Amino acid sequence: MAVDLQYGHRIVIKYLVVERVASAKIYRRLSTVFKSDTLSRSRVFEWCAHFRSGHQCVGYDVCAGAPCSAITDQPS
Repeated sequence: MAVDLQYGHRIVIKYLVVERVASAKIYRRLSTVFKSDTLSRSRVFEWCAHFRSGHQCVGYDVCAGAPCSAITDQPS
């Protein structure tokens, strides 16, 4: 599944969570529209829980506190 499509799914999930639609109904609605390109049921439920817990970001969070890169000393 394309990353853009997954991102679009998460936006729809976020909107429907705000509308207080049940997770199972969100999954059914996504399946009806996107057919085999739908996120898995467990992934839809995970994103529903993510948004219900107050998270706003529709992207994958980078681990908090983890460095984005590392620098090591190179012998000269």
